[in-house]
Amino acid sequence: MHIKIFVAFLSFLFPFSVYAVDISPQKVYFGEVKATENSIEKEITIKNDEKISVVAKNIRTSCDCLVFEFKEQKIIKPDETFKFTFKLNPAKLDKGKFRKYLFFEVENSEKPLYVVEIHGNIL
Repeated sequence: MHIKIFVAFLSFLFPFSVYAVDISPQKVYFGEVKATENSIEKEITIKNDEKISVVAKNIRTSCDCLVFEFKEQKIIKPDETFKFTFKLNPAKLDKGKFRKYLFFEVENSEKPLYVVEIHGNIL
């Protein structure tokens, strides 16, 4: 519940701005997944369209069902792309629809926090 309020608050703060750091996709749909399935891997791309280097400072999740490796800050130069891989562990989720979030903290960017929505349905 707190995460949804926080995301709504961020949307209010940054309603129609165009940012020079592009994270895609901004929503990741896993579809229908069996709770007994192994971890499922997906990829997110962070592209720096700023005129200066930005720093992928921190990546956080809204639950321990999302697993990734991010050991240190990553400097992303202008026009450079950084690919980020994460996994969903279905066994850590209750059956039914789910909606979770990845939070990307970016330094030297016009927008310091980017949110990626992760959703699907556990069978």
